[in-house]
This record gives sequence, C-alpha cells and structure tokens, in this order.
Amino acid sequence: MECENAKIEKYLRAWGNTRQDDWSEWLPLAEFAINNRVSSATGSSPFFLNHGRHPRMGFEPRREATNESAVQFAEHMESVWKEAQSALAKTAEQMKTQYDKRR
Repeated sequence: MECENAKIEKYLRAWGNTRQDDWSEWLPLAEFAINNRVSSATGSSPFFLNHGRHPRMGFEPRREATNESAVQFAEHMESVWKEAQSALAKTAEQMKTQYDKRR
C-alpha cells in the first residue's frame, strides 16, 4: 500500500502547481493512470481486472456496430431526439408569442 501511495504522491508532485494546493484537481487523473497501468505481477491493469475491458480514452476510432437491433435502436432514438427538439422549439415559439401579446 505504501508503494501505491508513493506513486500517487509522485504523480501529484509532477502535475500539481508549485504550492501543491491543487492536488485534489489532479487526483482523478492520477487514479486513472494507476488503474490503467499494467501490473508486472498480474500482467493486467487493475481496470481490466475489475471491468473485463480496457477503459475508453476518448480518442479511439469509432467501431461500426455489428448488432442490427442495436443499430435500429440507435437510429430510432436519434429520430425521437430530433422530434423532441423540434417540439420544444415549437413550444418555445408558441410561449413567446403568447408572452409578447401581453406586452
């Protein structure tokens, strides 16, 4: 455990400001880095051992969906979302018209 604490302190010293009073802002990044690091003892990262997959980093290329029902569901939800957006815009315009009548 002391070894892990030392790693966290090392990360926070490297990323934090000179006063070291912003460590709480960097703690999630340190946690992510440590949990995504492959352990020499297990050959896997703690994240992989807990979740059975590697974490999304945010810059991976999008994969094409292979499940047709998932694709259909996503398309349906996109159209529902667009309809809801349109309905909200129409309602906002109607509310504005009613409000402007009283001015």
